[in-house]
Amino acid sequence: EISHQTQERRRNKMVQVQPPRRKTNTTYCPFSSSSSRRTLSPPPTTRGKHIRKGINIFLFLCLNYAVIKLNLDYVFVEDANVGMVIQEDVPLQQQPLQTKSKNQQKTQMTMEEYKSFQTFISNTKSEFSVRYGGEESASAVLSKGISSFSKEEAGIEKTAVRILRAAASKKKEFVLSFGGYSVTVGRGNHFEQSFPFVIKKILSEPLKQIGVNIVVRNAAIGGIPSFPYGWCLRNFLGEESDLISWDYGMNEGNSAEAFEAYVRHAMLMPHQPMVMMLDDKRARKNVLEKYAQDGFLVDPIAVGKGEVVKDLLGKYEEEKDRPPGLKEWDVWGAPKGSPGQSNWHPKKMEHE
Repeated sequence: EISHQTQERRRNKMVQVQPPRRKTNTTYCPFSSSSSRRTLSPPPTTRGKHIRKGINIFLFLCLNYAVIKLNLDYVFVEDANVGMVIQEDVPLQQQPLQTKSKNQQKTQMTMEEYKSFQTFISNTKSEFSVRYGGEESASAVLSKGISSFSKEEAGIEKTAVRILRAAASKKKEFVLSFGGYSVTVGRGNHFEQSFPFVIKKILSEPLKQIGVNIVVRNAAIGGIPSFPYGWCLRNFLGEESDLISWDYGMNEGNSAEAFEAYVRHAMLMPHQPMVMMLDDKRARKNVLEKYAQDGFLVDPIAVGKGEVVKDLLGKYEEEKDRPPGLKEWDVWGAPKGSPGQSNWHPKKMEHE
């Protein structure tokens, strides 16, 4: 027989409920003990069109703009106190360009260094045209392969400010951090042949000429979606990242929800990094455009993959007739039979 007191205790226990939790949109990393929770606004609706340009040429234009700004406004003045000020605690959208105080380090180039830089940029652009069969064909590759979502001058200026901010920092590092799955890993090729390290190879010299070291982190992992890594970007890619990439399209279908969360977490990182998406799905492009239109992202881009050169490949019946960038298109960078040599993985030249 159950006593009256025992029955009363059981009834009380059954009716106890947890107090309602406050409903907010928060972001945190479940794997970090120092994670912070920060409220986010409701997700926007997404529609629109896109402006196109090329990734390496886009970054070269930003470098060129940065150096011109650095020289015309600050360098050709015989005054040791004139230079570049970058305020690290100010949002990129509000980043000022102004003169330095006496106690701040000066960032500048000589006329000889400037001319050398311009020559290097010009030669690289010419090399790109030759690589893909001439200026017209190369322009077509860029037009099909890259989507930008900011007004051209505004996007270039903001990316240039990122580079100048790196030049004015103590470490003088411009950090490119790449997240994704097996495509970004470079499966089927050697790791150093993956496209993040190709970008490093191309940009190292011009950045070095303005006193900046490029740091590339390829943190991609084969066969994963963006969750939970996109919720831990500070831990996963590093909080000092100046550019981050997203390449999870094959594992996330056509939806944009996980990608939008990835973008939101990127916006909370200290440098508000440039967002580069390796994907051409409409829903995810719309997210980038809406965030750019509303001023939350200042220079996002979307990058297409090997399909952008299909028409160009079809113009050449024989391998020997192809321009340098299209030769050995079906050849892996790693020895035959190496792991990851599947038909959905890009081969060496596609990474380049």
